[in-house]
Amino acid sequence: MKFLSKILKIILGIFIFMLIFVVITFFINKNRVKNKKNPLSFTMYYKATYADGGSWEAIGLGYKINKYCYTGTEFSEIIYEIGDYNLKFDKEKNKPIKVKLAEIFYEYYYDLGYETRNEEDNEQYINMVNECYENYIKIYGNNKDNERIETTVRDYFKLDDSYKLYSNSDEMQEKTKIIEESKNNQEIAIEILKKYNNNFEKVYEEVIEINKVKNYGPRDLEEKEIELYNIILDVSESKKITEEEKGILKKLIEQGYYYMEKDSNLKERADKILNN
Repeated sequence: MKFLSKILKIILGIFIFMLIFVVITFFINKNRVKNKKNPLSFTMYYKATYADGGSWEAIGLGYKINKYCYTGTEFSEIIYEIGDYNLKFDKEKNKPIKVKLAEIFYEYYYDLGYETRNEEDNEQYINMVNECYENYIKIYGNNKDNERIETTVRDYFKLDDSYKLYSNSDEMQEKTKIIEESKNNQEIAIEILKKYNNNFEKVYEEVIEINKVKNYGPRDLEEKEIELYNIILDVSESKKITEEEKGILKKLIEQGYYYMEKDSNLKERADKILNN
């Protein structure tokens, strides 16, 4: 009996030691990731790593840590999150505002360059900043925390308080409303085009893939882009569609006119529809 009692004490001692070890290492790692430092490597099992600059998923005793690396923009960022074993790896959800802004800036305004602001082009630069912010709203939706976003915008684009941004004015609210209406109109227009042209969806998806790898800026239209715009114009000119559908597609043509005018045939057909 004494022998069994001694064994039980040893097991209990080991258990208590392990419990204390787990608790201590958990709080150490929690504090480390809070300060954007990697957890103690000997306490974690690395479940998955990603070829994006250092993102990974790691499991400890009773918890999980995700590391997200956002690289390749003016503002690179590292984000950690800690939770239970059900914590999902979701890089898009945790993307910081400044990284989102940087990605939008480089996607839409790469040709202008980062250091474009000077005494002679302030107006152009502020217009660009506001357009970039509008694209942020368009892609990610309106955000109730506008003050934090505005601070990030000013920091990113190096603007002081003397520069008026749409984000804290009625003008921004109106522009947000217009963007939302435009987005809704586009969704309805896509359904109309699917309804009247069986090839639209396939061509549309191919064009989306083309745009993912093309830099913003002046360029000739790709063959598939021309095909897509021709489908839009064909359906708009069709006698099968209703007047309401025709009005929705007309707004879509107005939105895409900047690109259509690059091709003389598309421009001629678009002008005819818009002036009718």
